[in-house]
Amino acid sequence: MPALTQFRLPDPLAQWPWARKLNPHYAEIRPESEAWLRSFETLDDKSQRSFDRCNFGKYLFLIRLFDR
Repeated sequence: MPALTQFRLPDPLAQWPWARKLNPHYAEIRPESEAWLRSFETLDDKSQRSFDRCNFGKYLFLIRLFDR
């Protein structure tokens, strides 16, 4: 069995110089946004649950990434 190679990925946000603020409409829009994504029915149930746990939509609701 070949030796395992480990990689250490840097944390790109550890020294992020800009403020990160969540869009104030996130809580209101999240259910509608998630329902819209589910409506495409591209994932099986297990994959959909995994996708939902990742909460990718939250990244889309981050605003003012370049505010100082």
